Amino acid sequence: MGIEDRLKNPLIGVIGGTGMMGSWFADICESQGYRVLKVGRRTKVSMEQAAKECDVVVISVPISVTYEVIKKIGPLVSMDSLFMDLTSVKKMPIKAMLRYSDAEVVGLHPLFGADIDHEQPKKVAICNGRGEYGKRWVAELLNKTGFETIFLDCEEHDRIMGIVQGVNHFETICLAFRIKSSGMSWREIERSSTQTFMKKLERIKRLFSQEPELFASLLMDNEWSLKYVDLYLKEAEKLFDILNKKDKDGFKKIFYSIRQFIKRGMQDEGDMG
Repeated sequence: MGIEDRLKNPLIGVIGGTGMMGSWFADICESQGYRVLKVGRRTKVSMEQAAKECDVVVISVPISVTYEVIKKIGPLVSMDSLFMDLTSVKKMPIKAMLRYSDAEVVGLHPLFGADIDHEQPKKVAICNGRGEYGKRWVAELLNKTGFETIFLDCEEHDRIMGIVQGVNHFETICLAFRIKSSGMSWREIERSSTQTFMKKLERIKRLFSQEPELFASLLMDNEWSLKYVDLYLKEAEKLFDILNKKDKDGFKKIFYSIRQFIKRGMQDEGDMG
């Protein structure tokens, strides 16, 4: 039986299927009538059993243990099955799945989390691993259930996420640090905030309502996050030096250069459309 036959009515095993992202993917599959095995710490089904029995095996565990889980169950995944992950770093898990299994391999990254804006399109990045049929199958599944799919190389994905997640979350955590150390109460700042700053305060509250391990991984396990945070600090130091010198011409030069960068990007997008 080839992968085409197995994916007609697949049994899908989600390792970490009781967590937030694992449950999200399991729910999507069940909404399309597929059978799903959710594997968690307290479930009767083991991850080894799921890896042997399932036509699609999905890894949705913390980044810190993803490699070891793939190494452990990868050899048990059938060659004509689909092996996937849902982590927010893509190069490491895809390389591990390619190394420890002979199955078709796809990397997924849902570009949303607990702070999802329901008014915005829900995007999922799909990264190439091995094979084409499984990639098309999961893209069709996501598109049918209302998600926009973006195809990226795993290296390109991690580089982009170094800014989208790494610098972004670092900046939010730094702002929270400064507020905490300001000597003012949260309520005092909130009461006098502009609408724009209130949105930032809401972001801070949503971030700190989640577990620290998630953000530690996003900032430490993607090499691009560290590189871009380092560059961010150097650029912030240059900007601070301009402000400290009251160099308004220097400030305008930076301001206008960024305006042009944004304008060019919007024009390129229009040309592509």
